[in-house]
Amino acid sequence: MQKKTYVIDIDGTICTNTNGDYEKAKPYYERIKLINRLFESGNEIIMFTARGSTTHIDWTEITQSQLKSWGLKYHKLKLKKPFGDLYIDDKAINDEDFFKKIENISLNKKIRMINDTFLEILRHFYSDKKSQEKLEKIGEEICNVISKNGKLILCGNGGSMSDALHLSAEFTGRFKCERRPLPAIVLGSNQSSLTAIGNDYGFEEVFSRELDALGNKEDFLLLISTSGKSKNILNCMNLAIRKNIKFFFLTSIKADDRVIDPELSIRVNSLDTALIQQMHIHFGHIICEIVDSQIANER
Repeated sequence: MQKKTYVIDIDGTICTNTNGDYEKAKPYYERIKLINRLFESGNEIIMFTARGSTTHIDWTEITQSQLKSWGLKYHKLKLKKPFGDLYIDDKAINDEDFFKKIENISLNKKIRMINDTFLEILRHFYSDKKSQEKLEKIGEEICNVISKNGKLILCGNGGSMSDALHLSAEFTGRFKCERRPLPAIVLGSNQSSLTAIGNDYGFEEVFSRELDALGNKEDFLLLISTSGKSKNILNCMNLAIRKNIKFFFLTSIKADDRVIDPELSIRVNSLDTALIQQMHIHFGHIICEIVDSQIANER
């Protein structure tokens, strides 16, 4: 097979687009691994970025350090790419299309890549002390709410709703230790209510309207969204803000910092929905462990 030269953008392509705040960029490990495969197959990899093209700040050292820490294999780094809203080129390809195309590998290699990527995401989480502290704070906050006769309210769409139902069962049933049942409900789990609200007010209101009926400031709301962009989840968050209900978001690096407060969220460092969901249930079980450790001895 003829070797090729690949010129690959950085921000928004192999890491989050931070709109100029480049030190905060988070890597897309799945894409980096695919680029590394191209490198290892003998292709030339040139990384290209518009960092500094308008501000004239030299981002070379920081960018090189980031690419090294992310484990990216490449041959050259070129800065000062002209900044534009659209790039027109006869050899250009959209990043989504490109990475889908080169993902076509054998099942054995795909399984190994999925495993390796998940381990990389886990390692990233366990080196992220701030996220671990956030989980501990969530667990403590839920215990505090329950001690004051409040309840845990969970909310999510699709697979995230399944995660919400799973975690609710750990509370009303038990997780590991024998203890009293703990109050937890899942928004949207009443199908009659879900379909009635959806029919009369639209799907964007199915969670927020139910939260308005059932939630109060003594409760704690745990929102789960792989993208952080679902309108019905964001509406629920905004209602919680208006009603002064404490809340927290489990999401991913797909979420927009301008919409979801980074301090009130944990973001899985992945674009892969399945891997994000695996981490969300991992976070949920850690929260259950924290709650169990504080409530297990109560009677």
